[in-house]
Amino acid sequence: MTPLTIVVVGAGSISQLWFPAITQRDDVDLVAVVERQPEVAHARLEHHGVETGVETDLAATLERYRPDVVIDLVVPAARHGVIRTALAAGAHVLCEKPLAATLDEARDLVAAASDAERIVMVSQNRRWDPNHVAVRGAVASGVLGDLVAIYGDFFSAAHFDGFRAEMDSPLLLDMAVHHLDLARFFTGLDAVSVYAEEFFPHGSWYRGAASATVSAMLGDGVHLSYRGSWVAEGHQTDHNGRWRIVGSAGTLLYADGAPPRVELAGDREGLVRGVAEVPAPVPVLPFVHQAGALDAFVRAVRGEAAPPTSAADNVGTLELVFAAIASADSGRRVQVR
Repeated sequence: MTPLTIVVVGAGSISQLWFPAITQRDDVDLVAVVERQPEVAHARLEHHGVETGVETDLAATLERYRPDVVIDLVVPAARHGVIRTALAAGAHVLCEKPLAATLDEARDLVAAASDAERIVMVSQNRRWDPNHVAVRGAVASGVLGDLVAIYGDFFSAAHFDGFRAEMDSPLLLDMAVHHLDLARFFTGLDAVSVYAEEFFPHGSWYRGAASATVSAMLGDGVHLSYRGSWVAEGHQTDHNGRWRIVGSAGTLLYADGAPPRVELAGDREGLVRGVAEVPAPVPVLPFVHQAGALDAFVRAVRGEAAPPTSAADNVGTLELVFAAIASADSGRRVQVR
């Protein structure tokens, strides 16, 4: 099998998760890295023991190498231009989240990918986590009965610098995009309407609103309630957050990286019926996180499977995120679809 040729664009901190995923495969060939600061790229590549060319001009690099694939790791504000340039050069694109800095840009990329007959896929890497696949499987099995509500909490105190520190909505657009995508992944449902509030915590080291609450109505009348903050010292959650999914027959809990637990209503008579715990099997995945996204993308490019987080699908996540931001700006509930 001829390896797919890859050009990586951007060698910032997130690239440390991508270079190992790329180099463990023998069906891809990293031919160049494009980075405005070549010394940064050289340092990253040396650290991971990767030997490849470092370039500074994206268009010239694509013209020179004509890669099958571009992996876009740039900051959100630059993503639209990078993906547009890659599509024009005939490449398929796998990008970091968010797909774009605005919803209009995201929808434009969906149309551009269709016109170019190329795949654009977003690495919502938390979908390739065994516990998350177990949560989705439990919900899809119907063991919880009819879904009623999904609750998510995320609290961290990450002292980022760089672009995150300067974003208008660092919590919603940079981190909650993961959690709101997980809500869609867990339930298989899209948002219908959203009410949200963003705020500036006392002592925040972010320029933008680093905390938020989101109340959304999903399809089938399922309620989503989400709370999050980047400025929460002490008793922090892990980056996957803590989740409670409530159904008519029972509840699923998932938190702190432990396997999900399902408790169903018992059959005891009286005020409280008691509970019975049932298993929620956790699968073994051949690839996880960025490596999982890359594997799914490679199989999609080779025509072996549909891309699970295509740009067209990922717009559903961004619709929820940007509706939350619009609601916070207006103080009103926003219709999504």
